[in-house]
Amino acid sequence: MRKRIIFYCFLFVFCCGLFLAGKGLFIAGKACLAQALLETSWENKVMGKGNRTPWPWADFKPMACLSFPGQKQHIIVVNGASGTSLAFAPGHLDGSAQPGSPGNCVIFGHRETHFRILKDLKIGDTIRLSLADGRLKEYKVNGIQIIASSDVYKVIQMNEELLTLVTCYPFDSVLPGKKRYVVCAKAYTG
Repeated sequence: MRKRIIFYCFLFVFCCGLFLAGKGLFIAGKACLAQALLETSWENKVMGKGNRTPWPWADFKPMACLSFPGQKQHIIVVNGASGTSLAFAPGHLDGSAQPGSPGNCVIFGHRETHFRILKDLKIGDTIRLSLADGRLKEYKVNGIQIIASSDVYKVIQMNEELLTLVTCYPFDSVLPGKKRYVVCAKAYTG
């Protein structure tokens, strides 16, 4: 009887581990596949072939491309920072400045996937923002802060020409983040 209980406990723990590993792989896989589909949709938009959603049931569209030259990565940004859109890509916060426009353009993303790169940024790093009309805006990181999630709206209401990238913090936590990692980058004119 005791061996049977130990066996079932082991089996339960093993199945829980498989479930959690599968869930982690699913999230990462979904993020990679979504970026590939968003890349195609973005390229079509840049080439003037329309502004379509990346898949038929998506309620968002690509609106810009963030590049991190120092890390040799780029990420497609979508309109809206809802939970649905953030599951697939970083999203532009409605009400903040449009990408490439004067003001503070705020983009949210998940720490587990697309915005994991933020932890590697340092003051002085370059971030590029490509727009569908061919314009390229360049920014230099001038501030990195860790703040309470309730203070995010104080940061995003700044009126300077900034690009503000926001994600949950700490990066390696499995619990919902009560803090936010905020990267501010000022427009750079060369």
